[in-house]
Amino acid sequence: MAFTAHYVDLSTLAQSSIFGNRVTAAVANYAKYIIGEDPATAFHTSRAAWAKGAAISPSATASQILYLCALDPAYASQATVPIDPNSVNDTTLDTVVQTAINTTILKF
Repeated sequence: MAFTAHYVDLSTLAQSSIFGNRVTAAVANYAKYIIGEDPATAFHTSRAAWAKGAAISPSATASQILYLCALDPAYASQATVPIDPNSVNDTTLDTVVQTAINTTILKF
């Protein structure tokens, strides 16, 4: 995958407290959604177990996916240096975080 941003820029983004706090909030939001989803949803029991842990400590989960989120094209395609952690709206960040979680932590 080709990036516009350089690794040093993506690393700086991943280490930004603003970015980390936004990813943490998106993790908590996704955990809340999963806890409330229909129990008939595929893999709900496993997903809900993960979500309960993530709801208690969303920062622990966020720290596991910070670099995956920074590498998402929503950020990695930016040419601005430094990359603004607020350059992506909350809806897009939710998608970035959910994709990172679904393709790694919750991949069944």
